[in-house]
Amino acid sequence: YLQHYDRLTGGGNLRGCNIGDNVYIGQNSIVNYADIGPYTCIANNVVIGGMEHTYWYSSINPKLNHHVRFGERTRIGCDVWIGANVVIRQGVTIGDGTVIGAGSIVTHDVPENSISYGAPARVMKERFTEEKWKLIKDSHYYVCKLKEAKHIIDGLQI
Repeated sequence: YLQHYDRLTGGGNLRGCNIGDNVYIGQNSIVNYADIGPYTCIANNVVIGGMEHTYWYSSINPKLNHHVRFGERTRIGCDVWIGANVVIRQGVTIGDGTVIGAGSIVTHDVPENSISYGAPARVMKERFTEEKWKLIKDSHYYVCKLKEAKHIIDGLQI
């Protein structure tokens, strides 16, 4: 269900990305080498998978420094919300159904069904109870077309 993208959109930059259906990416966001699941929403000014410079080497410039890290894939699950001005380190995995609060800096993997925020981001709580999350996850709505997915989600509202 992922489609490959490598283009500019709304003042942003997508490089080497695989993006699922019905994904929203806000203006001025920069996304490098990411796999993004369907129904995910990314707000404005988000940076995912940015270059990591080695400050300890004689030069920081990537043309002079062969220790610069770039291009490691970042994985973002299905139906994830990433708030404005978030920075996500390359190579991180963010689980399905997760919310990342605005202004957060994500340096480590984030489990599914969680709400995380801060600098560095920390898991603050689960988004849904274990029982409700199982119902949502087992519905597999994220592989459905929009109309069918909406019908499934509306039926899960208990």
